[in-house]
Amino acid sequence: MDLFEEDVPPSAFRQVQVTVLTEAGEKMFVTTYAATPIGKFKPKAHYLDWVMKGLKHWKLPEEAIAMWKSFAPQ
Repeated sequence: MDLFEEDVPPSAFRQVQVTVLTEAGEKMFVTTYAATPIGKFKPKAHYLDWVMKGLKHWKLPEEAIAMWKSFAPQ
């Protein structure tokens, strides 16, 4: 998200620390982003492309990919 800061309205997202359990059973602390829904804000095409590459790289479920595809401009 930090890479797309100029495209995101102020306070649209906040950084959140979460604990992730890896497949090896290790705990890791990571930073992620949580949305604060405001108005009719929609992600821009270049951000969606970046997210889609990550979803496919990490082999996330098809439901996640379909959800993000639904955000694409028509």
